[in-house]
Amino acid sequence: MIIATPREALPLLVGVIQSPDSKVKENVNATENCISAVGKVMRFRPECANVNEILPHWHSWLPLNEDKEEAVHTFDFLCDLIESNNPIVLGPDNANLPKIFQIIAEGVTNESVKSEDACSKRLANVIRQVQGSGGLWTQCVAMLNETQQKAIQDLLNTA
Repeated sequence: MIIATPREALPLLVGVIQSPDSKVKENVNATENCISAVGKVMRFRPECANVNEILPHWHSWLPLNEDKEEAVHTFDFLCDLIESNNPIVLGPDNANLPKIFQIIAEGVTNESVKSEDACSKRLANVIRQVQGSGGLWTQCVAMLNETQQKAIQDLLNTA
């Protein structure tokens, strides 16, 4: 049995994620597991990855909708990145915040984020911080459909 190091595993994981049939029903759980694994390598073994290169891709693969167990870990890492003001995740002048709001809203809608999860409070705090910024809040909410807006409101009410 050959055990790959995180550095060796990353290209294999990315290959699964970027496969043309990665999102078909019978593959989506494996794909989301790979997305979570890539996040865990960046979070816990950053020396094994070119985090600055991989992070934008990882961010674009979110949210995890099917694998609820891994979604919690993924949202925790996303919170770490947001709370540390990671410039790659937030983008220049917080340009990625509308996408982050969509990711959070989808997580709530798909029940990947539950009110009892510790990360739900962290995500709600991120939203509250943006709420106080006026124009940025308006921009973020404007990008959400009605279901996503309700999900954000539900998160704020329960977390």
